[in-house]
Amino acid sequence: TMTLARGTVRHVFSGDTISIFGPIGPDGPPPSIELTIASVWAPHILRTEKDEDENFGFAAREYLRKLLIGKPICYRIERVAERKNRNFATIFYGPNFDVDLAVTMLESGYVRLKPNPDCDQKEVHEKYMTAAEKAKQMKLGMYDPRGEKAPDARRPYTWTTQVNVPELFKAKKGLLLEGVVDSVIPGATLRIYLREGGESIMFHLGGVTTPVSKMNGEIIPYSREALYFCETRLLGRDVQLRLE
Repeated sequence: TMTLARGTVRHVFSGDTISIFGPIGPDGPPPSIELTIASVWAPHILRTEKDEDENFGFAAREYLRKLLIGKPICYRIERVAERKNRNFATIFYGPNFDVDLAVTMLESGYVRLKPNPDCDQKEVHEKYMTAAEKAKQMKLGMYDPRGEKAPDARRPYTWTTQVNVPELFKAKKGLLLEGVVDSVIPGATLRIYLREGGESIMFHLGGVTTPVSKMNGEIIPYSREALYFCETRLLGRDVQLRLE
């Protein structure tokens, strides 16, 4: 068997793609690597303003995020798509790193099995087919016969630049709001998705600032450490916030 590499889940982009931190080295915070679960496909989730979610895209992301954010994993890269710079990997998690993530996601019904698997082991592919069949029979996730009318098929979403901030602030000032951190921007700013109304907002942590690297590439002391500190505690996490 090939040796497995280790990492900690930094962020979950969709139901099949995560970003991980490798082990911390002597040079400060580790770089992050993006991994896509081999042999499966999850519905698309928006990443830009012109984008939109496919049905069940957000539900798939949420399922995987709640399962793995901040957790250790082991992985083996099966294939690299050079053009898209994507690493397709078999990923294991759990106390003994013996649970195959593809099986878990297939059983949830939030991902489908690709017709051409990235992993060429017959017994692994058969295990995946069994997991997918189980979800299909139980009508889970994407196999819900209600389709786009299923309660978890769609979510409300308003992109950051389209949110009426003064109006939102007036309506929600002082209230405790539930959200999930979609990105950490250097300088103590977070992009947060608000669950109730579906607004994506830029939220600056009150009363603090952090060192930020300059546009010309100059590294400001502790800027990488500050970003790593925030990402490992807030990125992809459920949060409560109060608009002051």
